[in-house]
Amino acid sequence: MSDKEKKLVNNSLTYILFFLLVTILFLAIYFYSNFKFIEKNEFKNKYIMTEDIEFYDLPYSIKYKYQKKEDCKKSSFKNIDNNKLKDEINSLKKLNDNLYQKLDNISAFEDKIILLNKKITDLKNINKKLLLINKQKTEAISKNNITKKITNKYTTMMCTDMQKSKYNMTKECFNNIQKFVVDNKNAKYFEVMGMISKEDFSKEDFKNDIIKTGFATKRARVVIWVLREALEFKSKVLPVNYYITSHKNYKGTVIRAYY
Repeated sequence: MSDKEKKLVNNSLTYILFFLLVTILFLAIYFYSNFKFIEKNEFKNKYIMTEDIEFYDLPYSIKYKYQKKEDCKKSSFKNIDNNKLKDEINSLKKLNDNLYQKLDNISAFEDKIILLNKKITDLKNINKKLLLINKQKTEAISKNNITKKITNKYTTMMCTDMQKSKYNMTKECFNNIQKFVVDNKNAKYFEVMGMISKEDFSKEDFKNDIIKTGFATKRARVVIWVLREALEFKSKVLPVNYYITSHKNYKGTVIRAYY
C-alpha cells in the first residue's frame, strides 16, 4: 500500500471516529436534559424495594383514593350450596312444564268459553222475551184495573155539619148514616174520608199537613165506627190515607158505597 492510500484510510477512520463521538455526545446531552438522575445516597434513603412495599408506604395522594374494608357495603351475594341450586333449578323446570301443559290446554278452554258465551247470549235473549211478556201482562192488568176503577159505581153521602175544630158527630149525621146503610145494603164495600176546612185551624196549623191529616183521620174514625155498627159488621168499611179540603167550609166526612 502506498503512502497516499494509507493517508486516505487514516482520514476515513478519523471521520468515522469523529461522527461516533458527536453521536455519543448528543445522546448524553439528550438523556441528561430529559431524565432526572437519582444520587445513590438519596436512593437508599427514600426508595425501597418493590417486594417489601405495603399500603402504608404509599403516598397520601394514592392512599386517599382507596376505601377501608369495614366501610365498604356488604356484598348481596350469598354463598348457596350446590344442592340447593340444583333443587331450585328442578322446581323451576317443573313450573315451566306445568306452564307448557296449561298453554297446551288453552285451545280447549277457548272452546269452552265460546260455548259458555253462546249459552249466556241465549239466556239473555230468553230473559228479554220473558221481560217483554211480563211487561205486556203488567200493562194489560193495569189497564184492566183502570177500567174497573172507572166502571166502578159508587153512591156518595156527606156529613157537613160538624162543629169547628171538633170531630163529634151530630144527631142529623147519625140518622143520615142509618138511612144511607139501608139504601145501600148491597154495596161491596164502603169508604170514609175526613173533610176539613180552613176554619178548623189557625193560619199556621193549616200549613202543617201532619196536623190536618191527623184531625181528618179522627173525624173519619168516628163515622167508620157508627157505619160498621149500622152494617152489623157484615160489609167492609175502609179508611183512606188522604183527606178532603172543603172550599165551602164543610166540616165532617164523605162516605162512598161502591158496587
